[in-house]
Amino acid sequence: MMKRFLTAVCLLILFSASTLVKASEKSTFDLAAPPHALSKLSGSIVGSRWTLVRQAAEATLIEGGYFTLGTNHGLSGSTLDDHCTLTYGHPYAKTSYPLVHLDGVWAKPEGVFPSVATTYPQTEGDSLRLVYTLPGKIEMRFVISIDGASGEKIHLRTTLVNLDNVSHVLGAGLIFDPSVGKGGDCALRLGASSPACVNDTAFSASALQAYPVVLSERSSSAGGVALGFTYPLGTPQTMIVSNWNAAHDINTPVYTPAQTRTLYDALLKVFWATQTVAAHASISEELTVALAAPNFGAGVFTRWDLMPTQSIENGIPFPKQFTSMLTLQNALDNQASSRTVNCTIMLPPEMQTSASIRSAVVGGQTPAYVGLPLTIKQIYEDKVVFARVVCTENGTVIDSLVRPFRVCATPVSDTGLTVTIDSVITQRHPKMAVTFDVQKLFPQQYIYTLEPDNIFLYENTQRITNFTLGKDTTGGQGAVDIVFVFDVTGSMSGSINGVKNNIIEFTDSLTRRGVDVRLGMVTFLDAVESVFDFTTDPQTFQTRVSQQYAHGGGDMPENSLDALYRATEFQFRSTARKIFIWITDANYHEKNVNTTRNKQEVIERLLATGVTVHAIGAALFQTDWYNPITQATNGNYYDISGNFRDILLDIGNLRGSNRYMLSYTSPFAQTSTQKDVRLTVHYAGLGGTATRTYLSPSKSLGTSVPAGLACYPNPFNPQTTIRLSIPEQMRASLVIFNALGQEVTHFERVGAADPTEFTWNATNAQGQPVSAGLYFVRATMYSTLDGRALSSTVAKLLYVK
Repeated sequence: MMKRFLTAVCLLILFSASTLVKASEKSTFDLAAPPHALSKLSGSIVGSRWTLVRQAAEATLIEGGYFTLGTNHGLSGSTLDDHCTLTYGHPYAKTSYPLVHLDGVWAKPEGVFPSVATTYPQTEGDSLRLVYTLPGKIEMRFVISIDGASGEKIHLRTTLVNLDNVSHVLGAGLIFDPSVGKGGDCALRLGASSPACVNDTAFSASALQAYPVVLSERSSSAGGVALGFTYPLGTPQTMIVSNWNAAHDINTPVYTPAQTRTLYDALLKVFWATQTVAAHASISEELTVALAAPNFGAGVFTRWDLMPTQSIENGIPFPKQFTSMLTLQNALDNQASSRTVNCTIMLPPEMQTSASIRSAVVGGQTPAYVGLPLTIKQIYEDKVVFARVVCTENGTVIDSLVRPFRVCATPVSDTGLTVTIDSVITQRHPKMAVTFDVQKLFPQQYIYTLEPDNIFLYENTQRITNFTLGKDTTGGQGAVDIVFVFDVTGSMSGSINGVKNNIIEFTDSLTRRGVDVRLGMVTFLDAVESVFDFTTDPQTFQTRVSQQYAHGGGDMPENSLDALYRATEFQFRSTARKIFIWITDANYHEKNVNTTRNKQEVIERLLATGVTVHAIGAALFQTDWYNPITQATNGNYYDISGNFRDILLDIGNLRGSNRYMLSYTSPFAQTSTQKDVRLTVHYAGLGGTATRTYLSPSKSLGTSVPAGLACYPNPFNPQTTIRLSIPEQMRASLVIFNALGQEVTHFERVGAADPTEFTWNATNAQGQPVSAGLYFVRATMYSTLDGRALSSTVAKLLYVK
């Protein structure tokens, strides 16, 4: 029984009718057994509970009509069906109870009878009884009895008596929360030979008449403990099968498929047809629960106390980590010798354990226990997954067990993320592709680690779950060109050795992630000394580094600026990322006898080339000398006195592309109607949504992607030409803004067959000249049909003087 830890004080509170409110945590309905089960609790009459025990079965009844059922010694000679549950929480829980219908309203007894006029146990026969009275109107008698040769049949009978002088519409029902066996839920079948129900459903009276309802501990052939339903006084009108979490507080005979339909914690709602009952007349309905012969197989019988679901506590799914327990027992109690069993744990991606294979020695007549520590992954929509255990002995399967588990969605905000759809690619419609990126708003940074569980894709409001998510490598994010810009003056011998000793591991860390890497090097003192072109062989590069030696120097500064500029003249691949690893323990010459260059000129050159510069240098010079270059190029600073292995591996931990490509098949045929692609992303409790519109390729608006945005020359002085292809039925808005995000000027164009060229002469919208530096041009396409934005593309411009 789950979480049976309530104190006596909590028990008294839970017994109070006022506490029966909607709750999503089922354990709050699971009550600890009192010291004396057949007596009232001490103090005021806040709750009574009685137990009826027979050879095979037992039942308990709690004030309010709440009941539980279980086995005593069961029907077999094995101990495996001793003291098992048939309903959740046995011996005491508040999830199974009778229902009463009175003149159009279904309710629990406490919703019809404001106070208990009579409550007593039946002392004659094998029965427990509660009698509720609403004076002058209605009386309810709920009786639980056990009979059969060994006490294997449990009868649940409700009798409703009209005490009024006029007729009333009355009806009876039952909420039955099964939990068959030990540590699990149940497998439910309509018909003994039919497959177990997988989804929530409703059975009609005709179906219930034709086929028996059978509940077993497991869905496998060795089903364990089992029971069946019969209806001695008449077949119910309907039986609704749902999940407890979705339906426990709905007491009406209306079946509505739940959002999560897969059964993981079954709840049965049994409703007999309502009847017009004349004055002083009565009706009775009865459900008989009969134990069936259990089947534990001939080998080892496995039980798993895996809870059926997480819950939401304090706004987060709980638990995230816990230890569950496998219990393995010989199916035959007369087994004399021990056996060694290997348990293979097969978990879905949402669940993890520290070891997938566990061994246990099952004694001849004693069970073995195997602890399974589990970690549940964070996801963003409720999902029912299936975990499996396969037990083998000497390579032969002797038992297997499948358990459903509901992983709860992490509650998230709808804000905090900016989702930008860069393009919707439709040329191979219905095969579609969407490229996009996602940024956190605070702090503003790209997200590089999205997974399919973070993504919710819709087309024209239709949810699409079958898609492939990957990084968009069309810009060469799978390739990187790295240049080491290396100070080789006399104080740098330790750094030279640091690179030499760790370069192989550095390049291996890249290639293992599928990065196509090339390595080059520029060395310098007061002047550029050596230039080594790109190589794809890390051993060759290591040899080149080994040939370097610390020499000269003795004074500062050194000529980093010329070395960095020279590195930008390498022949980079157009599709590769460009990274400089700049290693020096000195400041640098600027506009003096050693160099004609200044810091701003080199920064502009680095930006124009698209280089990211990481500096490994002396802390003394970080703020004034290194940061202006690393921060402008989105690089990092590392202390040269640190561990070179760790520094290089951190630099090599390239986040890759911040752009993703999502591929899927459109559910819609090619038409002239515009379609919406909506992308919602949830990540770390945040959310964001973007929507784009497209037309199928057969129409004039063949894609929502601008065919091209080019700027030349770039860098430029005194003017640059911006070339943009604008499809028909589209309008382009072209905005130029500075590095602070302030708009400088803008242009507007309507679609044309030929590319459109814009000339910008480095002036603002008022015709005034702007200062040299970095600018951005953003081209946004709008549909001329409805004015909606369809795409946006940004390019860099560098104005130099």
